[in-house]
Amino acid sequence: MNQTSGEKAWAIVAYISYFFLPIIVPLLIWLLGPSEYVKQHGRSAFLISLVPSIINIIFIGTLAIYGLGVADDQGLVVIGMFGVAAILILNLVLLIWIIVRIIKVATN
Repeated sequence: MNQTSGEKAWAIVAYISYFFLPIIVPLLIWLLGPSEYVKQHGRSAFLISLVPSIINIIFIGTLAIYGLGVADDQGLVVIGMFGVAAILILNLVLLIWIIVRIIKVATN
């Protein structure tokens, strides 16, 4: 089924919002979207945006618990470096995924 240009535009906005208001805009598009096509892409963009937020909360929590409990500076640095590297890799993968999804929506 062919989607209208307006539906495609809403779906693209849902994915582009990863760069500004990454959780709020896709959630609104998912809940208030005019069609099932737009809602599906809003849900997908919302879940893509939610992943780094959850990872960041886990990372900060791990640093806080380890820092308060053990207070070993070297271990804290290793955990911090590993966490930052993991977050950078995750964000790079998500960036590529989002670009692919935008192109896929725009060309279909």
